[in-house]
Amino acid sequence: MKLFHACQGLLAVVAYAAACGCAQQVGAGPSASTEGGTATTDGTDTPVTEADGVPVDAVVRSLPTLARPVKVGVHRRVQGIDDQAASDKLQRMNHVLEANGPVAIEECTDFAADLAVGVQFELDGVEVFDVGDGDIETLEEYLEVAALPYDFKIVRSLSWCSCTQTEHPTILGCAEQKEAVVVALPDYGVEPVVWAHEYGHFAGLRHSDDQDSVMLPYAGRCKVLVDELQRQLYREPTNDAAPLQTCNYGGQALLPPAETEAALEDQIREFVTATHVHGLSYEQARAFGARPHALEYLLALLEDPVFLEHHGQIALAIGAIGGEQAIERLTAFVEDSKVDADALPALRMALPALGWALSAPKAEPLVDKTLAFLAERTKVGFWKEGVASLSADERDAIAESLVARAAMGLAFSGKNARNSLQQAFAEAEDEELVELFQHMQRVNQAIQESAGGDLAAYYAGRR
Repeated sequence: MKLFHACQGLLAVVAYAAACGCAQQVGAGPSASTEGGTATTDGTDTPVTEADGVPVDAVVRSLPTLARPVKVGVHRRVQGIDDQAASDKLQRMNHVLEANGPVAIEECTDFAADLAVGVQFELDGVEVFDVGDGDIETLEEYLEVAALPYDFKIVRSLSWCSCTQTEHPTILGCAEQKEAVVVALPDYGVEPVVWAHEYGHFAGLRHSDDQDSVMLPYAGRCKVLVDELQRQLYREPTNDAAPLQTCNYGGQALLPPAETEAALEDQIREFVTATHVHGLSYEQARAFGARPHALEYLLALLEDPVFLEHHGQIALAIGAIGGEQAIERLTAFVEDSKVDADALPALRMALPALGWALSAPKAEPLVDKTLAFLAERTKVGFWKEGVASLSADERDAIAESLVARAAMGLAFSGKNARNSLQQAFAEAEDEELVELFQHMQRVNQAIQESAGGDLAAYYAGRR
């Protein structure tokens, strides 16, 4: 991994200011004394019991507020992020890290135990970069972007993270090894939580099992709880020389088996609508398949327009379960999808989902047909026909993105897709696509050789 210059090593979310002396103290209240679990922190006679956390915001008034300048780099194919937009994103992240920051949101709980971090992230400029194509699919692409001299690197999509050590279609942020990248998200409620989460990893924090924690692997508008240890590291990130293994794909405990079909539906619905910061859990999705009703319910959700924004993750869950019915439905979904703004996110996930489905049991009768289906979609010209009305740059961006996802599907299949990928490589004119196809050939070979085509074993072995 490449190291950043002093004060530039940050994560997708913040400049590495505290450890290198770049943080500025912008305010400090009187020092707090503690006796018997109480402290007077704000110059008033109000006693504060930190264990009770009431009033919790008073606890942090004894701490100086630190200002950290943040430089933001935005890939040229990410639209709509200027100085004002980037400043707004940082202010939203600051709000998340305040004590009870989101209580104005009606559905959020008033967390009495939530502590304010006491750090203000402030914009130090936005620059556009042109490294890569805006979609990170390989380690090499990740390293190129991560090495840029920005504290936040914003890209269109992220399928590789140094902490996952493998490809995954739904990664939203990565902050391992003191460097970071985040994906531009349309959900302004969840996005600042993802940024705060990634900065937590950079600072040295691991995932939390607390369902309200900002470090839970699932981001949510109300998942903002910060405890004392977390606050300490947010304020003074660890300066360990060794890489910190603070995030991981998978490895989390599976949900307990639901006792009824209604309870199973509740679990599945929550799972596919959650914001999975480091990727939807293949293991959990596959575990749902032990219950026949799970696939039936997921297929129904894929037809439901109410869940349109979640169709991509629903497709991935269907792919993890696999089987002939799953492959046939995913194939039809890809064929029927329009290449437009509404359908594109789900289409980009449905292609690798077909690879997941091919790697699952009971896929054999449809393997050759589905591999050919994916191989046809590794040609740029195939996708450009559907977006002829767009500008040349937009056509190229969409076509290359979908080609990459089809190649990922071939790689994930665990079947011998090297010939298809070799042919795609031979016909590719773009140098980045050539490198992508070569990478996916290696992935496909590794899955076959090290895991016998079992994608679950491959993921487990890469952690």
